[in-house]
Amino acid sequence: MEPNAGHLAIVELQKLGKLSFLVSQNVDNLHLWSGIRADLLAELHGNVTKLRCGHCEFLPDNLDDQIACPLCGGKLVSSVVNFGQSLPRKELADSYCHSQHCDLLIVAGSSLVVMPAADMPKVAVQSGAKLVIINKGETPLDRLAHLRFEERTGEALPPAVHGLKELMGDSLFEPQRSKAMRDVIEKVLRLITYSQELGLDLKTEEDRFKWFLASILFAKRISSEVAKRTYREFEKVGIVTP
Repeated sequence: MEPNAGHLAIVELQKLGKLSFLVSQNVDNLHLWSGIRADLLAELHGNVTKLRCGHCEFLPDNLDDQIACPLCGGKLVSSVVNFGQSLPRKELADSYCHSQHCDLLIVAGSSLVVMPAADMPKVAVQSGAKLVIINKGETPLDRLAHLRFEERTGEALPPAVHGLKELMGDSLFEPQRSKAMRDVIEKVLRLITYSQELGLDLKTEEDRFKWFLASILFAKRISSEVAKRTYREFEKVGIVTP
């Protein structure tokens, strides 16, 4: 088994500086293999290639000749969490902390039925974040999602990240563009995240796609009146259509 298109798309988000943290319930090591930084990853159920110190929770590689933690001398056991065992304290605390303080939480390929990870999107929404769910099949939190994709992660996320890279490269940071134009484009992207508030139609794939990208780039909070006034200004310059 190797990292798939979904794994690689998440790595691209990391390279773009748009990945604050990744919470995983998988134990297959594919996130680390694909290139995700260890300090940005919480593997709540462990990793088949790692051991865990029962005392300090250090995670050395799973080598046959290791029986004691090289840091504190504690006993090393498999890092994989079996049924009935407690989840690693630091990973769990970090996951809840990032869920509570994020602007946008993306659920990628989870049915959201296994706790406590299934509770984290709810924590994010309650703290004011936008929620995007990408999953083939229903989840208990679909009603909370600001944007819902029925496709698999490997189908929905790669094209979204590709579009994000184009937006960042061609529109937001292109030196020859005037500052005024960059500001306008930035406001457009912010505005799209509030499209529901403006009563815009998000039924088409193109509209959903644009809104998803905008949420990743600028998950900011602006008032309804500011959004409406800005939208009218964008209509004048032809960046959006009525």
